[in-house]
Amino acid sequence: MADDEPIARGAIRAVLTRRGYECQEAASATEVFELLDQGEFDLIVADICMPGNSGLEMVQRLTELPQPIPVVLLTGQPSVETAALAVKLRVIGYLIKPADTDEVWRMAQIGVDSAQALRLLRQHRERFELLMEEMRRTERLGHSAPDKVLGSCISLSMQHLLVSINDLRNLVEMVAARDEPEAARLRLASSRPFLLLDAMRETIRVLERTKTSFKSRELAELRHKLESLLGSEAELPAARK
Repeated sequence: MADDEPIARGAIRAVLTRRGYECQEAASATEVFELLDQGEFDLIVADICMPGNSGLEMVQRLTELPQPIPVVLLTGQPSVETAALAVKLRVIGYLIKPADTDEVWRMAQIGVDSAQALRLLRQHRERFELLMEEMRRTERLGHSAPDKVLGSCISLSMQHLLVSINDLRNLVEMVAARDEPEAARLRLASSRPFLLLDAMRETIRVLERTKTSFKSRELAELRHKLESLLGSEAELPAARK
């Protein structure tokens, strides 16, 4: 929360912390960027009329970051100029003080969800780029060691499946986190991808049966990863038949 008025900062911080968010305070644009140098943030709720942001200079700088951060603006002095500029800069919300607490929460939730989804997307892209490089390496290997290509292809396919399952789990947990803790736990338990779990169990069995046919260290490591991923099955519902 960025505002040069301590009372205003405290009020918005109370709204966000009651909803389970961690919140830090800043009194100026300079302090905002000092905090950004120290860690990662999903959202900035900021006053317009504070040092370093009266003309939305701070927001403009935030949009130029390698990983832009969603912004919700608050103002006690609304104007056509700042409202138009906020739209141009794709600000999540433009709220008039004193802002309705439910609207602040709604805008914050939209911003945080957007930031977390983009972070997951970037992580998926980075992992996919690593997988593509491994695929290119396997293609080059095919010319010099064709007997190893089949095992490598199976391993790469399973790695891609694991990445997709992991991203799906993260997305489900992100959506469930909107609920109260108990409701989120029940929602997660009821939304387990049973078919995927069954497929992973069958994959482990196939890898075990064929380990003498494909003597690959990578495949053995992959089987252990799958077994580890399913290691907490005691906490999950039994797979449906």
